Amino acid sequence: MSDTKQFLLLVGSPRAANSTSESLGMFLWRQMNHERFSLIKEYTHRLVVREEKRDYLINLINKADLIVFSFPLYVDHLPAPLIKTMEIIYEMKGNLKRPQNKSLIAISNSGFPEASQIDLAIKICQVFTDEMGFQWKGGLQFGGGEVIHGRDLEDAGRMTESLKKGLKIAGRNLSQDKPISQEAKELVAEQTIPMGMFKLFANLGWRWRALKNWNVFNLKNKPFSN
Repeated sequence: MSDTKQFLLLVGSPRAANSTSESLGMFLWRQMNHERFSLIKEYTHRLVVREEKRDYLINLINKADLIVFSFPLYVDHLPAPLIKTMEIIYEMKGNLKRPQNKSLIAISNSGFPEASQIDLAIKICQVFTDEMGFQWKGGLQFGGGEVIHGRDLEDAGRMTESLKKGLKIAGRNLSQDKPISQEAKELVAEQTIPMGMFKLFANLGWRWRALKNWNVFNLKNKPFSN
């Protein structure tokens, strides 16, 4: 009988293979001990569109030893397909085998430079884990996700050095069935973009979009203020 464990990566971004969420999840996977873990990868928006996918999803969870939610932050929250995935798993929790032997982690990225914007989303994942009877192994929060923009982390440049170092440590932790260390969390959460630079480029980008839509003089309008 094989002792290989299943690493289930559930990518919560609708951009799927071109997403920063996939890039982060796959980089973490490459740090795992592949003699102990094998990979299963799915995209949550493809798991919730049809009723017949429910049984397939539960089968995935039953096979998994380590479940990884990797997702972008959407308005301080999880993306809708990931929320629906969690709802289905919870509704069918009676069909799960040995939930106490399964672990779950969350990796979230945000367009904002401060990783603290993700606090609430990670807490939601932790509460879900507790409700399911899984083991919570921790959450990783990365601000400034646009510096990756779906690229492989190996090609993302020097701004992601702390991020990669943190993911490598997290991979070692998880390969040994340990929770993600505080050191790994802090390295992943290090701010990659100075706030002044973020504001400058955000404002320039906003004005460029307005210019392309012939709307540059209406940016400060408040049509619903009354």
